[in-house]
Amino acid sequence: MKNQPFIVVVDNDPDDCAFISHSFAQVNNNCHIQFLSSGFELLDLLTMLEPEEQPDLIVLDYNMPELNGKETVAQIKDNPFISHIPVLIYSTSVTAAMRKELASFKVLNCIEKSTSEDKLIEQARYFLELVEACS
Repeated sequence: MKNQPFIVVVDNDPDDCAFISHSFAQVNNNCHIQFLSSGFELLDLLTMLEPEEQPDLIVLDYNMPELNGKETVAQIKDNPFISHIPVLIYSTSVTAAMRKELASFKVLNCIEKSTSEDKLIEQARYFLELVEACS
């Protein structure tokens, strides 16, 4: 694992980004988190980064305008230069159908967003555990 875990969070809701940012500050101040607001921004970033600069984990909102989570992860997994980057879907609601639909893209997990501070901190810890497990 890198000295400083690098996680990219893609969510078009500024409140959700603020919740996540606050949660990571409670759990690990040494984690570099970059917030983006669209799948297009993510794809642009990933194509500009050198392999050693790529994120350790992508936390991707499922419900976004223009390019949703499924479409974004499909493009990531279709690109051999970035397909190895672990992706977690983070959504307001997660259904069995969504899990089944995303299974073919080998996403790490699909989890529901929370507004509870305790649950958000638990999720931030989980994200860091995934980074460690995937490195």
